[in-house]
Amino acid sequence: MTATESSSPPAPSKRSPAVVAAIVVVVLIVLAGGAYVVYKLTDTKEVGEPAYKVSKRVLVAAQQGDTAVIAKYTTAAGAREVGVLKGNALDGMKVSNCSPGPVATKTKICVYTRPGGQLTLALTRSGSAWKVSSANLGPAALPPTSATTPST
Repeated sequence: MTATESSSPPAPSKRSPAVVAAIVVVVLIVLAGGAYVVYKLTDTKEVGEPAYKVSKRVLVAAQQGDTAVIAKYTTAAGAREVGVLKGNALDGMKVSNCSPGPVATKTKICVYTRPGGQLTLALTRSGSAWKVSSANLGPAALPPTSATTPST
């Protein structure tokens, strides 16, 4: 080894501060863009009036005999089924629950109950609006009155 040669490794090349800043900015933009895409893909916020409000509007319209509101918030089949419901039969109905139907993003089932009766409204998503597609008025489910195990 000669006196002019050194045993230390060569010095790393330094990047200018402008290049480092540009790289940081690009990385931040890519991360923010990725986060936005993930947010939009997983966003479940409903657009338009919620299903429970539409079902309540239809229930009130059926009680009052308001066919214009019924026509606006129902499908053709739903309008026929809601149209046969009479105001007195719907008195005292209170919302029990409004939950996803068989196709969670496209259907909801809203149940209204009162002592002795139950109204089940099926709602279907039509574009950005919910519409009542089925209405079923019947007796409330009753608990069993005796044990069902057979005696031997």
